[in-house]
Amino acid sequence: MKTFKDVPGFCNFYDLYAHMVSQATTQSHFVEVGALYGHSAAFMVDCMKLRQIRFQFDVIDVWDETGVPELKTPGDRMLTEVIGPDYYENRQDKLYIKFLQYMMETDSLDWMTPIRLPSLTACQLYADKSLDFVFIDSCHDYEAVKADIQAWSKKIRPGGVLAGHDYDWPTVRKAVDELLKPTIARTSWYVNV
Repeated sequence: MKTFKDVPGFCNFYDLYAHMVSQATTQSHFVEVGALYGHSAAFMVDCMKLRQIRFQFDVIDVWDETGVPELKTPGDRMLTEVIGPDYYENRQDKLYIKFLQYMMETDSLDWMTPIRLPSLTACQLYADKSLDFVFIDSCHDYEAVKADIQAWSKKIRPGGVLAGHDYDWPTVRKAVDELLKPTIARTSWYVNV
């Protein structure tokens, strides 16, 4: 059986995910916005399994290069190594299929609900103050990060946590700092609501 370590990704927020799972109950509801291949999502599931707790965990992404502009360049190493050299000739659904494959290989898929929608569209699926933890790691341009924070922050219940990745990106840092007073951990940020 493969583990999250076998899934490509850019996660350096393991401590935050492990801490959030340690605080979770069976009634908790977590959302990860931006999953790419599912490295961090598979790690979240590993934390759940280790603690022997199951709660609602939704993983939201569009699973195409529109969510990761840096992957739009033909010949990008990550795309060609993971998906294959023909990605740009026949890209429809390949990222999503690869995500599902990794989640099945790590026995993670049954522990989550993949939702293939843009962040702001998916956000509308949730009632205000209904979520315990939202981690934002989708589009990294300033306006998109700002819109994500504004939309998802309304969905966090009192005592919950809104967090995100790539605080080291100037566009992300600008949006986060304008709207929040975050705690910074490596390249991630979080706020308690």
